[in-house]
Amino acid sequence: LAITPKAHAQVVYTDVDPDEVLDSSSVDVDFDGDGTVDVTIFQYGTNYGGFQLELGLVSVPSGNAVIASATTTASGSVLAYPSVMGTGAAIAPGDSRFNDASSQLLGLGVNGAPNAGQWDSQQGFIGVRFVTGTGTHYGWVQLNVAAGSGTVTVLDYAYESTPDMAIGAGDSGMNFGIASVAAPWHFGVS
Repeated sequence: LAITPKAHAQVVYTDVDPDEVLDSSSVDVDFDGDGTVDVTIFQYGTNYGGFQLELGLVSVPSGNAVIASATTTASGSVLAYPSVMGTGAAIAPGDSRFNDASSQLLGLGVNGAPNAGQWDSQQGFIGVRFVTGTGTHYGWVQLNVAAGSGTVTVLDYAYESTPDMAIGAGDSGMNFGIASVAAPWHFGVS
């Protein structure tokens, strides 16, 4: 039996501490600390014609993308909805669900009730593909979206620092498991 720590040396993890609760505010995520915003998470509330509207949004800079579903409106516009990903879901090269729309809807609440989007009363991960000077990288941001999109909370995020390498949603680089490698640890009784 060979028991080894699972290799995650390339995952760079950031705990947002304290958690960033967005209420008509935003937070920029710069995965690799290079000074370039890789994705921005927004929550915006407004009163419009007697209706209280609450929006959770993801802003995606040019060249980057988020795993999302998309619909095309009658006018030909494409609306993107970031997918709620569970722990361990693959965020990987070649995934056809990456969408590069510059503004993507987490959720829309009207007078406290959900109206659109996949994130109402959900906690999960968004999968992100971003480009740096060193290549294309994959990462995740963990969010908690309140009922009716009244607030969006950013909990933590991580990315795989090796270009073109997949990452699992929620992988913080601190997980351990059973794996086989060239020089495993051996346990025995002498």
